[in-house]
Amino acid sequence: MIDTHLFIRKALSKFMKKQDKSGSKKQNLGNSRKSSKASFLFWLVIPLVLVWLSLNYVVGLSKDKPQWVLSKTTGDDLTNVEPYTIKFEKVPPTSTGYVTLWLDDAWLSQYLIAAPLIRKYEFTAAIAVPPFAIEKQNYVNWAQLRTLQSDGWEINNHSYKHDCTMQNWDSEKIGEDLDVATKYLWKNKLSADIFVSPCGVISDTLLEEAKRKFIAFRSVEPGFNEIDNINPYDLKVKNITSATTFEEVMEWIDQAYNDNLWLILVFHKFDEETGSTDADLFNISSDNFEAILYYLRQIEMKVVLPSQILTL
Repeated sequence: MIDTHLFIRKALSKFMKKQDKSGSKKQNLGNSRKSSKASFLFWLVIPLVLVWLSLNYVVGLSKDKPQWVLSKTTGDDLTNVEPYTIKFEKVPPTSTGYVTLWLDDAWLSQYLIAAPLIRKYEFTAAIAVPPFAIEKQNYVNWAQLRTLQSDGWEINNHSYKHDCTMQNWDSEKIGEDLDVATKYLWKNKLSADIFVSPCGVISDTLLEEAKRKFIAFRSVEPGFNEIDNINPYDLKVKNITSATTFEEVMEWIDQAYNDNLWLILVFHKFDEETGSTDADLFNISSDNFEAILYYLRQIEMKVVLPSQILTL
């Protein structure tokens, strides 16, 4: 590889030496002409060097990658990724039901706003992660996901690119997507034992692939789950939207508590109101979210991770 720094220094040195040669007017005139020629060549070389550096360091055409590229956690090399799983503690039997806080899509507000509140009330949550979105604008990064996992959260596979037409794919395409998503999570030391479908889509083919690769499957089918008769591939949920009232959520929690049911509450964005009805559909205020957490704490409802109750 050309040492571009040395090349530039030599060019500058040669140029300066030509400029320093002075004597008679005739010599100055001659040197001036030579300097003009050297200056022209110099400013012709500089743009070429900058283009070459850009291709090597930005596009990555250089054979020898710079260290900052080699040291990145993520990347496309998934051939030697080792499985990464976590065993969660079993929860004791109860007669007053369970609640799971499940956050979809890995939005940044889930880490910045929801996670501190969940930690405040000494709860944990599950988060469904589409790896393609990670470290993009308004999404969490890999380090933040590892922090959540170290705080006791459960990480779930949410497909690779979160394509909401996934129910129309054939088994080969679905299987490839799920494998890539899982390997990205494993590569970043994150578990991926449960699959959450993008946008809650479902098909027989998608369900069969999920059964082959995961211990459970979750869409957005509404309802409660009977603790003594849980179907891990047909988990029911209650979606929280901007139209959901606190009174509704309290009624769901009370029903789970009184009838000994497993209630899954699904959340998306927090304090991200934009003024657009469609964009704000799955947004909830931090005040309303904390009110839910406070109510769970007050009635001493057992808040659990999906894998904890699935191992009962």
